[in-house]
Amino acid sequence: MTETADLIAGRYRLIAQIGKGGMGVVWQARDELLGRTVALKELPLRSAVSAMQSDDGARRAMREARIAARLHHPNVIGIYDVVDHDNRPFLVMEFMAARSLSQMLAAEELLAPREAARVGAQLAAALTAAHEAGIVHRDVKPGNVLLGDGAVKLTDFGISRAVGDTTVTASGVLLGTLGYIAPEVAQGQPSDARSDVYSLGATLYAAVEGQPPFGTDDNAVALLYRIVHEEIIPARRAGPLEPVLMWMLERDPALRPTMPQVQRALEQVETEPDAVLPAQSLEPTKPVEQPVAEPADDHTPGLVGQPEPGDSGTRPSRRARRVLAAALIVAVLSAVGAVLLARQFGGGASGSGVKASGTTPAASRRPSASATRPTESPSHASQGSTPPASRTPAPSPAGSQPLEAQLVSTIVDYYRLMPGNLNQGWTWMTADYQTNHAGGRDGYDSFWSQIQRVSVSAVTAQAPSSVEATIDYYYKDGTVIEERTRFGLVLQQGRWLIAGSSVLSHRSL
Repeated sequence: MTETADLIAGRYRLIAQIGKGGMGVVWQARDELLGRTVALKELPLRSAVSAMQSDDGARRAMREARIAARLHHPNVIGIYDVVDHDNRPFLVMEFMAARSLSQMLAAEELLAPREAARVGAQLAAALTAAHEAGIVHRDVKPGNVLLGDGAVKLTDFGISRAVGDTTVTASGVLLGTLGYIAPEVAQGQPSDARSDVYSLGATLYAAVEGQPPFGTDDNAVALLYRIVHEEIIPARRAGPLEPVLMWMLERDPALRPTMPQVQRALEQVETEPDAVLPAQSLEPTKPVEQPVAEPADDHTPGLVGQPEPGDSGTRPSRRARRVLAAALIVAVLSAVGAVLLARQFGGGASGSGVKASGTTPAASRRPSASATRPTESPSHASQGSTPPASRTPAPSPAGSQPLEAQLVSTIVDYYRLMPGNLNQGWTWMTADYQTNHAGGRDGYDSFWSQIQRVSVSAVTAQAPSSVEATIDYYYKDGTVIEERTRFGLVLQQGRWLIAGSSVLSHRSL
């Protein structure tokens, strides 16, 4: 369609093409009947895709657009109509003169943590409304987040899979941006509301860090492997937002918050007066320009459903595991699709899912160099009496989550601090535990000085105050110790603190 004077369905006059990609073409148009500007998404011609894809995409676009049209929320781009013109469906949507978050990231315009929390809280409100209506977005990513003049809008509700714009299509071809999909989706499992929580967390992570949690990679299989098996790149700019992001990015869907919990947590980060950012996060964010018109390529945001640009940022090569990942490419590009992909990657890691970064090891009494079995597993911290101003996870407040989730979060978030934030970790223990189990501050610091990193998995809670977890300690001398540990927690002044621990099993890896 080349003539911008074309009248679609006898009502919508095309003004300019503002986006183009695998989902088709997005146009700015004028509704001649109501005299308003709208956005039209034109699905691809049969010549661009197979007849089966075209017919299936048209049916799904019609069906899912009607589902999405049930949503009436200030943070959701509205769908006004679905029309047929020359045997092609067009989605008639709300027009917003704005830029997408993906365009901002491509221009290296990052959000400050508080601003990201503000944006995220509004997106969480939109997704909460969707989930209550029985709708799972399935494609939350920066390209579907529109920002303009203080407004925040989420786009492409329920239509992202039209014409095969899925994570893994029926033919096994990988499309779209993979950096924001949940680990369970990367393994071929169906999306649900918890997958949206993860994808929103990954989107907000990118908003402050400039790249998705596992970076980017031209090798789709290598990236999927990292999402399923490896550790999140440690956040450097997230500041007070980091605890919420790590909660949302739990590898185990059962450990993630609900979307209403996400909204409340983000609102707290946005408004909390004492949340001071660490020095590396204080660099000013570039101003967000308000474009008058949007370009027509995939790097242009602005409208609903617009295709997302490629990820910004790069990721360094990842160890020898890339060799294994590369060997899986042939399988992924075969026609087996998601089922084969899931088989290739296996069942995924259990437990907390988000392992502590290389700078965040755990606390337990240091086994001797000969790996003799310790009897206690203290929660260590570092020097100083007050935590740093940046709000790396604070001990879970009572009432902010279901009881078992509070208990699990306390242990997961504590070990995520270690060994890079000993001062704050020290405040997660009772005074008795600090003295009688952690060995005082000197013993605590001495233990953690030997640890390179730590990971937490298989975390389970039992009311009223018990948690079990598998802790892997990676020592600087190359020793790796795995301990299954039981923790006893107590609630003091509205915070869960570690009051006791015992090692249930211990082995060298």
